[in-house]
Amino acid sequence: PTTVSPRGGLGFCRAETCVCRCVPPCHAGRRPTPVPYFRPTRTCRSLLACNPREPLDLHLMTQLLHVVGARPNFMKVAPVLRAANGCATVTQVLVHTGQHYDAAMSDSFFTDLNLPMPDVNLGVGSGSHAAQTGRIMIEFEPVLDRYRPDWVVVYGDVNSTVACALVAAKKGIRVAHVEAGLRSRDRGMPEEVNRLLTDQPADLCLTPRRDGNVNLEAEGLPEPRIRLVGTVMVDERLPRPARARAP
Repeated sequence: PTTVSPRGGLGFCRAETCVCRCVPPCHAGRRPTPVPYFRPTRTCRSLLACNPREPLDLHLMTQLLHVVGARPNFMKVAPVLRAANGCATVTQVLVHTGQHYDAAMSDSFFTDLNLPMPDVNLGVGSGSHAAQTGRIMIEFEPVLDRYRPDWVVVYGDVNSTVACALVAAKKGIRVAHVEAGLRSRDRGMPEEVNRLLTDQPADLCLTPRRDGNVNLEAEGLPEPRIRLVGTVMVDERLPRPARARAP
């Protein structure tokens, strides 16, 4: 019989007939297939593969801790949260760093995207790049001690992304970077520095385009840590075409 990995590892499908539609599929009599594949519409077979036919075992639960802080993050996290909600063995925590904090830059996006209110708001506010990044790191560490997630999922290339990825990596918690591998080749951009420093320690670099894979391979990242998953913004657009076309 196949097994599910303990807390902290990637999951495996246990069904004789694959009910979680793993990528690639698993089959009876074969070694369980690990599924380090991540796409918002396929979350159940990404960081783990869930089997809804089996009884819920809290020892096999996987907790994803999502980090957002600025406008681009909100639109990227929305479809991932919705997809993972359909997996019975996944629990989720949403952390808002407070990098963008006024109503127009933050609250309105939570309303428009039907996002749940954050479980934690670090409230770091504005500041220089160094000061803001440092405050996020200081405030984020106790959150990891409190929740002890299996994965920290970071999005994009803002200061919140790199700060939380570095803290998680130093504490031995697995990091998944959504929208990894993008490069401008301009080190004068703070976002470019954030991209480089986030991808290096990430356990899963989830790229939106093939050139992202090429960039990461050129920087020395091993192929098993790189997955081409597409653009999460497309998944956010698909459920609400009518509203997107409204004036």
